[in-house]
Amino acid sequence: GIESSSATWTHLGVLYLHTGNVNLANRALKEAQSCDPSNLRGWAGQALVAETAGFSTESMDLFRHCTFLGGEVESARGYANWALATIRDIDKGEKVESHNRYIIEKMYGLAAASDSLRLYCRRIQDDGLAFCQLSVALERQGLLRRALEAAEKSQEILTGDNHQYLDKVKSNIGRLHCRLGNPEASVATYQSMKMPSLESTVGLALAHYNMANYQESYEVYKSCLHWMAESQTVKSDVLVAMGNLAYKVEGPDVAKTLLFQSCQISPPSVRGILALCVLGIQSSDLGLIDAALAEMTAHANDPRYAHDIVYLQASVLLLKGDLKGARRLMLKSVHRMPWSAPHWRDLAVFLLVNSREEAAQAAVCARKSGYLAQTQANRNNNGRYISKIKGLNDSGSDLSLAESLVIESLALLVAGDKAGSKRTASRLCFLYPYLSHSWALLLATGDDGCKWRSKVQEHVQSCGDKLLSSWAGNHP
Repeated sequence: GIESSSATWTHLGVLYLHTGNVNLANRALKEAQSCDPSNLRGWAGQALVAETAGFSTESMDLFRHCTFLGGEVESARGYANWALATIRDIDKGEKVESHNRYIIEKMYGLAAASDSLRLYCRRIQDDGLAFCQLSVALERQGLLRRALEAAEKSQEILTGDNHQYLDKVKSNIGRLHCRLGNPEASVATYQSMKMPSLESTVGLALAHYNMANYQESYEVYKSCLHWMAESQTVKSDVLVAMGNLAYKVEGPDVAKTLLFQSCQISPPSVRGILALCVLGIQSSDLGLIDAALAEMTAHANDPRYAHDIVYLQASVLLLKGDLKGARRLMLKSVHRMPWSAPHWRDLAVFLLVNSREEAAQAAVCARKSGYLAQTQANRNNNGRYISKIKGLNDSGSDLSLAESLVIESLALLVAGDKAGSKRTASRLCFLYPYLSHSWALLLATGDDGCKWRSKVQEHVQSCGDKLLSSWAGNHP
């Protein structure tokens, strides 16, 4: 007779699964697991059964278990599929089962998916879609150069087949080039697409913007507004981007007109309302400021915008000469949302700029912001991270911790704690050696007799940041 073994039952289960007999497949694979609980293919088969039967949580859990047992291509690809699909649903704000969300946010689900895809792509080197998935996973981790390599490999595989997903891969490559500071290559990639999408067109406009081709960027956004923006929300956001370009090229009046058009669309872009308020503060137009602040009220409790709204409200009070009221408002906002890292960061910036005698307290707030940024790093944040420090927005990943450390080091330096500032600057250089801000702060805290000071000064001067380079050249 046929030998009863784990492999035999696994093969039988896979055969049943291919013929559509899910229940029999499940029973056969159970027998395989009873014979040998460490049989990886048996667990992978059970995961496929759960997936076929529509049990998403069980399927993802079984695939995840396979990643602990060892390397197997089917389970590696299967787990990555579920992990990326869950992240996609979280980003879209769709309902996600709590167990799946916990795996992604608390059990390093994205890192495990990335490792699984690396394993799969090493063994199966002609699967272009797997390389595309690997690129997306690496980009989400901030590993942009590796992500670009994977995306280009995916393009190379799919090009010969004239694959339907080739344009999506090219769109990913264009975005990565732009994030890596190579907008020329980004423009060339976007323009080579046969069927541009809304995302690729906006990416092309952003690449032109980064090249300072403001007129071309404006025209691309304009075409996007008329031909590709289907929802009212997208149209409002595109008008805000056009207003930003108009401000740079034609001045505040034209920008104000476009921003008003954005705010007249329902629902309006919150960024457009914030931009209108900033224009009002710059021109001291109290009527425009009051109108913008009234529109912001509905979004005051939205964690994506609450800190910006409070900061602008405080700026309006400063414009009116009420420093105490502005300070009180910032403190109230922190008490209302003590879990929000941006609120602590903005309070630190406010104190550092407007109340130098409280620089030590600003350092404590910045430290709190950095701690919260670290502990909440895996939480979903609908919206791109925007730094209040020039230059940090141009880097590859969310640098909220880096910004908090920069503010803390500056605050300690202003407070007279040079040793504490130097410790924080050293940590910055260790965690973010590619940021010119890290080395500039270390230079500012160094004593005149330090042997390394001249080398750090030369490094800051050659880093490419014009403002920091000029400062380092004039630093004694």
